[in-house]
Amino acid sequence: MQDALAQEIGLILEDNVVLTAEDIDLCMITGAGWPMHIGGITPYLDRVGAAQRVNGKAFHRAS
Repeated sequence: MQDALAQEIGLILEDNVVLTAEDIDLCMITGAGWPMHIGGITPYLDRVGAAQRVNGKAFHRAS
């Protein structure tokens, strides 16, 4: 499931449906009830390695 989410978000960003991963995070938090304390779906997918596995890169640069 994590890989499928990372793949779909990668496609959404690649096709310029939304401009940034943060836009997706905001929509998931306010519209789908994603837990705000986790920090958004894209940082979560970065932490679990799904973004790297599927897209070859993280959605966010490491701090």
